[in-house]
Amino acid sequence: MHAYFEKQIRDKMKLTVQGDYAYSRVSSMQHLEEVIDNFRYKKAFFAVDDTEDGFTFRAGGAFFDRKTIVIYILKQYDRTDMAKQNVALAECRAIYKNVLKKLILDKSRLENEMVYLITDRIAYNEIPGVFANNCTGLFFTIPVNIPTDLSYKAEEWL
Repeated sequence: MHAYFEKQIRDKMKLTVQGDYAYSRVSSMQHLEEVIDNFRYKKAFFAVDDTEDGFTFRAGGAFFDRKTIVIYILKQYDRTDMAKQNVALAECRAIYKNVLKKLILDKSRLENEMVYLITDRIAYNEIPGVFANNCTGLFFTIPVNIPTDLSYKAEEWL
């Protein structure tokens, strides 16, 4: 999914391209590795975490793995100027809405590739106050279902 979020969303959205949002892979909010490593060079980040726990479930006779992808949209601002914080947060909100529009548009195409986005309810959280080196922004979660083969194969057993 990283290629999709980087190449089809971050690289093609005017707000993220013009705002110079760096694409980053992260492993949780506590470990924003690539974001933290690049604070000196970049002021805005589009970070994706697809390492969250998931589960396997059965639906309609088939089995699926559900994982939750977390996307962080972060922008640095001058923390002494609340007007700049509001502008930065408004930009992050606009990017979030654009991502949702693209996900809804691409949903049926991704289903043809056996990737099922759950877009009925997309949870998001705005980051209050000052966060990580004078950043503001938000993060949101996208549940994704991917078919998995759980058919028993005798040759896999002793």
